[in-house]
Amino acid sequence: MEILKTKAPQDLDWKYNNMPDDDHFSNKLKTLYEGLEHIFRGWRLPLEVAAAGPAAVKAYYENLSGRLGYDVGLPGKPIYRAVMNWLAYQNQVDVSLALIKGLKEEYAFDCGVADGDLIFAANFAVNSSKLDDALRIYTFLVSKNPESPAGFNGLGGVYEKTGKLDLAAAAYENAVKLADTTNHPDLKKYRDNLERVKKQK
Repeated sequence: MEILKTKAPQDLDWKYNNMPDDDHFSNKLKTLYEGLEHIFRGWRLPLEVAAAGPAAVKAYYENLSGRLGYDVGLPGKPIYRAVMNWLAYQNQVDVSLALIKGLKEEYAFDCGVADGDLIFAANFAVNSSKLDDALRIYTFLVSKNPESPAGFNGLGGVYEKTGKLDLAAAAYENAVKLADTTNHPDLKKYRDNLERVKKQK
């Protein structure tokens, strides 16, 4: 370690971590894991980079590619995990939705966030009493996929909870129409939702 500190070339990427409770047998997995984490540090997308927009994300991974010595492109898994984490748990709905949309429009890159992921995040927001977040997620979902009965049903539910019964009824009607054309298994539930709101108006 002392030799590396004084003699290592500037471009040598190294790290030392003393493991006093381990020996040559027990530290094999630990050193391999820590070594990979060190080499691929920065693999996970930072929030501040995502907030700066798609171009910043692309530049971030181009810089990482330069350090690693090969083109990582826009890696799907870490971007997906970051987006879902911010979307569902970190109260960063606007950043997440803007990134999904921006990467698709500017680089034809699909983050892999499916309708079911968006519904999960929206339901999590509803259960956390973050109805504004849920509304933004469901609005994004039905704009992204206007053939989603579950998306319109979820949108109707948020409108109903916020007392916007006309908008709730319109969303539920869309859910029923879409579900009816495909014999959707939740058609009855969507119809019940629509009838309930109509009675409240």
